[in-house]
Amino acid sequence: MSKRNSSSRSKWEVTKCRPAFCFAVLVAWIVSASAQSTDRETFRKTYPLCFEVFPDEATVEHKTCLELSARYPLAFGSDKDYVARTVRSHVEKRHRAGKAEEQLQAQRNRAASPDYTGLEFKGIELGSDMSVIEDTGRFSCRDPGNPIADRICTLNYDESETIAGAPVRVLALYYYSGKLESISISFEENQFLQITAALSEKYGQGKARSEAIQNRMGATFENKILLWRRGKATVEATRYSGTVDRSSVVFRSDFSMEEFARRRKSSIKGKAKDL
Repeated sequence: MSKRNSSSRSKWEVTKCRPAFCFAVLVAWIVSASAQSTDRETFRKTYPLCFEVFPDEATVEHKTCLELSARYPLAFGSDKDYVARTVRSHVEKRHRAGKAEEQLQAQRNRAASPDYTGLEFKGIELGSDMSVIEDTGRFSCRDPGNPIADRICTLNYDESETIAGAPVRVLALYYYSGKLESISISFEENQFLQITAALSEKYGQGKARSEAIQNRMGATFENKILLWRRGKATVEATRYSGTVDRSSVVFRSDFSMEEFARRRKSSIKGKAKDL
């Protein structure tokens, strides 16, 4: 193996070890390296199927093929049909993700207007369709198997989010009939004042109430809860949410509470018949 070829391989290996920004780094490197004929010959010898299946080196499919071949050399070793299907699938997913992010940004822009009366978090609006979230590729969705929702979508393990500058521990989206009816955000309790100050700046003075709670050791704490009404929906910030080191903010439509109560009542009646 030539010294140049060895150098090219080492660059790939270093990049593969940094998945958080792997795609951006790889594509930038590929575009730069493709301008050099010697490096193109190296890629052609190392990843021949990419040049056979996607011969036009200027296409996103060709660049994606090189990227995926570098990440998964065994899987992209010999099967042309697999390479073609997988690359086109990745390109389509990225295209949908880009469109979804554009929709979320457009919603954030609408929410910034003075006449906006809805509720949204980072462009994720109550009442929006679940397909937008699915297309981003950032969430995993499941059927909870109980009245709380038809589908619950949570951030993937390798994704992160913030609220008012504070790291989010859990971000969950609750859907009934494909429409978003509730957003639950969990974060560290020491960020509660910072986040509620930001909410007050955005929505005005919230309605406050307090309640006494106890931990497992019997110690008593004053739990503070702030509420903001917006049309037929509520934002609720709770200082101690489940534990004394965790706080939460919940965006919730009135329909979500009514539907949950209706389904829960129906579920209890159904179980009562099994006695």
